[in-house]
Amino acid sequence: NFDSTHSDSFNTVYFTIFHLLLAWMLLTGLQMYVHGLESGLSSIGKWWPAMLHLVTDWTIPVSAMMVGGGPTPTIMDVRISHHITMWLIITWVVFHIYYQVWRTIFWKEADIAIVIGGSKFVKENKEA
Repeated sequence: NFDSTHSDSFNTVYFTIFHLLLAWMLLTGLQMYVHGLESGLSSIGKWWPAMLHLVTDWTIPVSAMMVGGGPTPTIMDVRISHHITMWLIITWVVFHIYYQVWRTIFWKEADIAIVIGGSKFVKENKEA
């Protein structure tokens, strides 16, 4: 008999991993975007590419370490790590949906019913 009244440690892990992946996706995406602004100009002004370089240039060597790039880190390493992160997020979403369906079936708390119907069914204790 499953008891889900305790705090589910998976929720903390899921939340942390998902948000770290999203942050990495954002930073590598901005790095690829600013790489396309080779002239140093954008429709916003010169400050925008300069700020993006300041915030995201560290992703190039980190991406090279992650994907095992060559001796010189390149923007391609960032692109590959961005692509890998995309697949990790897709995998995370599939696993998350599976886990919630599993909880609904085995713990009988209808967690999926919240998504579909907006309310959660919880069994009442009949202690009289």
